[in-house]
Amino acid sequence: MNASRSFSKNAFKGLLSLETLNLNKNRITEVDENTFSDLSSLRILKLKRNKLVRIKSQTFKGFNNLGELRLDFNNIEQIASNAFIELSKLKVLSIGSNELTMISANMFESLSNLKKLYLSYNQIEHIGTNFMQYLLNLENLDLTGNKIVKINAEMFTTSSNLQILSLFNNQIKEIEPKSFKALCKLKQLHLYCNQLSEIHRGFFESFRIVRLIYIDKFINGREIHSYSNYSSDLEHTSDWDQFLGQFSSK
Repeated sequence: MNASRSFSKNAFKGLLSLETLNLNKNRITEVDENTFSDLSSLRILKLKRNKLVRIKSQTFKGFNNLGELRLDFNNIEQIASNAFIELSKLKVLSIGSNELTMISANMFESLSNLKKLYLSYNQIEHIGTNFMQYLLNLENLDLTGNKIVKINAEMFTTSSNLQILSLFNNQIKEIEPKSFKALCKLKQLHLYCNQLSEIHRGFFESFRIVRLIYIDKFINGREIHSYSNYSSDLEHTSDWDQFLGQFSSK
C-alpha cells in the first residue's frame, strides 16, 4: 500500500497517450478538478480501496474516451450531480462497497451509453423516481446488499434494455404492481434475502423471456429456495397459474 493522500492539480499533465491508470490500494482522500487533466486518451481508471469520501463536480473533466471507472471499497458518501458529466463513452461504472444512502437521476446524467452499473453494498435506502431516465442502454444493474424497502412503479420505466437486475439482500417488503412492466429484455432477476410476503399477478407483468428468477425467502408462510429456468409468455392465465403455483402455500 502506498501513502499517497491527494494529488495536486495537473499531477498527470503530459501523459497524453496513457490508456490505463491503476491507483488501487492507496490512501487517496480526495481528487480535485483538473487532477487528471491531459489524460484524454485514458480508457480505464481504477481508484478502488482508497479513502475517498466524496466525488466532486467535474472530477473527471476531459475523460472523453473513458470506458471503465472503478471506485469500489472507498468511503464515498456523496457524488456531485455533474461528477460524471463528460463521460459520454463510459460503459462500466462500479461504486460498490461505499457509504451512499441515496441515488438520483442527476447523478448519472450524460451516461447514456453505460452498460453496467454496480452499486452493491452501500447504504442506499432511497432511489429517486425515474433515476434511470438517462441510463437508456443499461444492461446490468446491481443493487445488492443495500437497505431498499420498496420498489416503486416508476423506478424502471425507462429501463427497456435491462437484462440483469440484482436486488437481493435488501429489506424489500413491497413491490408495486407493474414495477417491472418496462423490462421487456430482462433475463435475470435476483430478489432473494428480502422481506417479501406475497406475490401478485401484476408483479411480473410483461415478463416474457426471463430465464432466471431467484426469490429465496418466505412467501405465504412457505420457504422458497429458488425458482429458475422459467421461460414463457406470462400473459396467458394458464402460464400464470403454473408460475404462481410455485409460491402458494401447501
